[in-house]
Amino acid sequence: MSRFQVEKVARRSVVRGAGREGAERGRTGSQAPVAAPPPAPVAAPSLARARRLGHRVTPGMVRRTLKRWKPKSSVPDNYTKVDEKVRAVDSAVDAAYARVASQLKEGELSQLDGVSKRRFGSWVTVMKDSNAGDNRKAAATGYIIEDNATEGFRDDPMVRLQATDTLKETRPDVVVVDTSENLFFPTIGYLDITSSRDAGHVFDKKGNWAGQSYVAESLYPSFDFSNLASGPLKLDEEAMKLVEEWREQRAERKWKQLQKSYRYGLVEYNREQAKLIKELRRWSAGARKKVVDYGHHSGGKVRRPRSFRGGLPGEFYTGRQISAMREKIRRWGVSIDADNGSLSRMTYDEYLDAWGIPYTKEHVWAMYALA
Repeated sequence: MSRFQVEKVARRSVVRGAGREGAERGRTGSQAPVAAPPPAPVAAPSLARARRLGHRVTPGMVRRTLKRWKPKSSVPDNYTKVDEKVRAVDSAVDAAYARVASQLKEGELSQLDGVSKRRFGSWVTVMKDSNAGDNRKAAATGYIIEDNATEGFRDDPMVRLQATDTLKETRPDVVVVDTSENLFFPTIGYLDITSSRDAGHVFDKKGNWAGQSYVAESLYPSFDFSNLASGPLKLDEEAMKLVEEWREQRAERKWKQLQKSYRYGLVEYNREQAKLIKELRRWSAGARKKVVDYGHHSGGKVRRPRSFRGGLPGEFYTGRQISAMREKIRRWGVSIDADNGSLSRMTYDEYLDAWGIPYTKEHVWAMYALA
């Protein structure tokens, strides 16, 4: 091996052993250390990305603010009007949040501008329900903030509320459309109104939010309902009247639904009950009594009736078959006398009463606390 080849092999080993810095020294022939290039800047992960990576996003990470996810840097000139309108809506969200928070703190609820009777009645009902969890209360409260904040933009030609034709399978809270530069290809911005607890959740929705040019969230602080007014919520006379009207409307809708389901249920109940009674009448009285007592003191054996189709006379029913029969008896309102094995049936109304299923107008009115 020549001297040149020996030096080449030695130089190659140095390169392999020392990495990039060794390679640089091998090429330059200098032993002075070469400074490594500065690391590329790493963008801070968004809250949505943090949530997808499994990190916990707490309300303390975001306060009352407008979070513009896209564009992240400066707003392009053609999106200036969109950005201004989004900021105007965000200011309205700030004011709406202050109104709702004040009502909850004082414990006195009243209907705000832009809030429908149905939405207000639902909010009051949820907030007065001791069994309602914080998630239900937060959702109902969020609807009130959103409706009140967007009331002043319902007739704005640049603003579309709850539009369903801009993004597939999703419904943005606010869509801002600017057609001043191009009527056929306008610039569009999407704004979602939500609590700080759900910051970044738009990227988990359908509709490819991440692929849009302008996406923002108007964030208000999440409510801690345990720290709100400790006493019962109060309603003024006008608010109570609105709630009562909403409850009457819901009760009327529920009653119409029940009337329809009652007719279908009655037909099915009578048909299946007649089939079950016909089947049980093929059983001997002793076999029917054992079905009642099965698992208690019958010895766990029930003999098939002689006319039973699908099995030889004298065979025994399996425990699974007996359990299925007991379930059918319970389901279709048939009872067997434990003493003599005779059959009796419940009417459909008696069956609904026994199971506490509402089917009369009085039941429905009681559900919604109406006199």
